[in-house]
Parts: sequence; C-alpha cells; structure tokens
Amino acid sequence: VMKHFTVMTLCLAACLGLGMDNAEAQDKPKEPPKLGWSNDADLSLVLTAGNSASQTWAFTDGLRHAWKDARFEFEVNVVRTNTSDDRFLMVAPGLEFPVGGAPANPPTSLIKPEPTLDVANSLVRGSYERDITPRFFWNTGGSWDRNDDAGILNRYITYAGVGHKWVDHERRRFATSYGVSYTDREEEKPDPEKDRRFAGARFGWDYMERFNAGTTFDNKFETNANLSDPT
Repeated sequence: VMKHFTVMTLCLAACLGLGMDNAEAQDKPKEPPKLGWSNDADLSLVLTAGNSASQTWAFTDGLRHAWKDARFEFEVNVVRTNTSDDRFLMVAPGLEFPVGGAPANPPTSLIKPEPTLDVANSLVRGSYERDITPRFFWNTGGSWDRNDDAGILNRYITYAGVGHKWVDHERRRFATSYGVSYTDREEEKPDPEKDRRFAGARFGWDYMERFNAGTTFDNKFETNANLSDPT
C-alpha cells in the first residue's frame, strides 16, 4: 500500500508540475512573490435550527513573512461545534396521551436537550524554509494540536526536511516537501499498542492559487507515518 501510495504521489506531483509549468509559461509577465509581512484572518459562525440544533464557529489566522530566499509562517486554527439531539417525549407518570391524538400536556412531556460539545479541534503551527537553489529548499517547523473527538489531548510534532518548488510566483505556488519528524502524543485513553513518542517520515504539499485581488485558494496537506510501525 505504501509503495502504491508513493508511486501515485510521484505521478501526481509530476503531472501537476508539468501542467503548472505550462500554465506558468502562459502567465506573462511572471510576478515574483511579495516580500515582507502579511496576515490573513477568517472568522465564521454557522447556526442551524429545527428538531435538532447546532452551532459551529471557526477561527483561522495566518501570519507570514517572505524574504527573497526564505519564508516564515505561523498559523492558528480553531473549530468548535455544539449540537443538541432531537426533541423527544418523556414517558413518565402524568403524561396524558389520547388515543390517536397528541399529548394533552406537551410543555411537561416534550424534552429539548441542551447543546453539548460535539467537535473541538485546535491547531498551532509554525514553519521556516530557506532556498538552497531557486527550485530546492530546506525547511523546519513544529506544531501543537488537540482533537477532543479523537481523544487527543496534546500532540507535539517537530520536523525537518527538504522540498521542491514546482511553481512559485505571486499568482500561483505549488511545492512538495519530504523529511523526518518526531511526535509526542498524549491521549485521553492511552492505547498500550500505540507509541506515545516516535520518529516518523513526513510528506506534504503547499498549493496556492490567487484568482484575483479578493479571491485566493489555499491548500496544505501533511502526512506523518510512524517509522517504528509503518502499518
């Protein structure tokens, strides 16, 4: 499975690289990345109502600094969701339920559960990369995250590696990176068959497409495999 994934990854990277190089050749003139500090922040709130209700809010902030031959990034992501179950009828003494009709005393028999925490995810990460050549670079970074739904109380990851920039200008960026990592994980219910601390192999990509001054698509992917237990 790992070999198949590696082959598929390399093929995907090669196809994207060729496609983007062709697209890059059509973007004239090429604009270099903007230097200096920049910051993007997003705050969202989603409310749903009905038989059941939910409240979801998310906050994301990305602080970046670009030099001519280096980049620094610091990001914070928080997502929380409160969800209440469907309303239900409480079967208890005093409930009057006519045959073929509705309860005669719904205010005392219809129960509306209070919202409870359903999703709580937090992520803080920082990274630094520096060019070796115009196309190749080395990078290092670390992250902390918490995922209540998965039972992860604290997870710390540090890494270092190298990467390749397939496209890098103001309108478009696509880079892949490869390296080694170290993970320290604290779980709510520790699994004796899992390693709390382990060395790993890391693969990731960073893709950005700016369609216009107000619309940007950003996608980051990272996977971290335990080298002591690759299965």
